[in-house]
Amino acid sequence: MAALIVAVWSVPPSFWSRPVFTAASLIALRSAVLVLRAARQAKGQR
Repeated sequence: MAALIVAVWSVPPSFWSRPVFTAASLIALRSAVLVLRAARQAKGQR
C-alpha cells in the first residue's frame, strides 16, 4: 500500500491531465474493490 502511495506521488503533474490517468485510475479503483471484497470474504470464512 505504501509503495502505491509513493508511486502516485512520484508521478509528474503533467501525467494527471492525460486520458491515460483516467483509465489507470479506473483500473486501480476496480482492483482495490476486488481486493477489499476478497479480504471481506476471507474474514467472513473465519
